[in-house]
Amino acid sequence: MNSQRILIVDPDRTSSSLLALRFQQLRLKVRTVADGTSAISMAREFRPDLIVLSDVHTVTETGQSVAETVLGDAELESIPMMVVSDKADRHTITRCQDLGITYFHRSSTSWDRLQPIICQQLAFTPATRTIRRNAPTLKVYGRVLCVDEDPKVTRRMQIDLRDYGIEVIRETNGEDAFKAVVQHSPEVIVTEFSMREGLGSYMLGRMRDCEIDIPVIFLTSADETNYINLRSHLMDLGATAVLNKPFEIETLITEIRNHIRLPKELFSDDQSVDTDRPAKDRSHENAPHIPIAASKTQAPGPHVLRQPTTLRQKLRQR
Repeated sequence: MNSQRILIVDPDRTSSSLLALRFQQLRLKVRTVADGTSAISMAREFRPDLIVLSDVHTVTETGQSVAETVLGDAELESIPMMVVSDKADRHTITRCQDLGITYFHRSSTSWDRLQPIICQQLAFTPATRTIRRNAPTLKVYGRVLCVDEDPKVTRRMQIDLRDYGIEVIRETNGEDAFKAVVQHSPEVIVTEFSMREGLGSYMLGRMRDCEIDIPVIFLTSADETNYINLRSHLMDLGATAVLNKPFEIETLITEIRNHIRLPKELFSDDQSVDTDRPAKDRSHENAPHIPIAASKTQAPGPHVLRQPTTLRQKLRQR
């Protein structure tokens, strides 16, 4: 594992766990804390190479912000900091500028933009995985996460969907399934609703909390007498379809084809499915990102503002 370390300060456990998992995939050592006082204590103990704050206004017991405390501490002032937050108000951005801290706006698709910034801050290149294949493989057109506490069900789906060029990831409960969502980014999720170790709706709820937008198809044998208006409830939560067990693989494939483009040659009697959908609007990805220091010889862009150093200097002089 990489010897470099990251400290995440975020009171939202779901958000910090998701970000920590992303950093761990880069082989970085990660610690998370929920409040400002614990952050300072952990920073002295853990000696991180980077501190990531969810809010520049997070304060310690003394009433001083974490950022001000770090910048005013001779032992910690050399540690770079950045704010990864969904707050995009002018007050937050200006405060980051005054302190000379990188500001990054978090969104559902922010990791692709955040990863190279983290690598640049820590001056390292993420390792690439070398996959050894002993035999030729079929062409893969998409990836589906299948979740069911009965491994025979997910194994059956894995075999059936393989014939259509679909890679299947198998999990047996909602918590492990959510981790697989973060790690593998499947195009579609097929999950049972009724499971002893957490309902299928648990994973869907966590995904929506983290703004992860992946289509979810429920396959369920749950009795409507025990779960009144179950279908309506799941659709309200954001499910794209609810299918009853037992089900035909053709029915499942029809739903999957609404989200994964599969060649018509795979189907003898092609069904009418909209596979030519317009590209998603990704204009929201152009959110502001403010680096730690702007070059003095290069004019700042529309979202890159120069960093005044007066406040940082004052804090160091305390």
